[in-house]
Amino acid sequence: MDLTMIIAALLAAATPFVLTVFVPMAIQFIKLKVWPKVPAYLLPIAAPVLGLLFDYGLGLLGKAPVGNAYLAAILGALGVWLHEFVKQFKETTLI
Repeated sequence: MDLTMIIAALLAAATPFVLTVFVPMAIQFIKLKVWPKVPAYLLPIAAPVLGLLFDYGLGLLGKAPVGNAYLAAILGALGVWLHEFVKQFKETTLI
């Protein structure tokens, strides 16, 4: 087993984590630094697209075929959805 196979296996195993964690971080970076006045309707579209781009980039880094595009889009959006859910839950008073 050579080093490239090990790297490819590690990237394949880390892809769901990377997509779920780093896509919301990328969205926040875009919202705060790159394009502060981004229209709110673009964010639900940007998350799956960024998930696909991250998946493609990880596939190129690991020299492995790109994974499932649907899964990448869902995992990319999932992190943003979870972030928004927690944010709404924190802002809402239960009393």
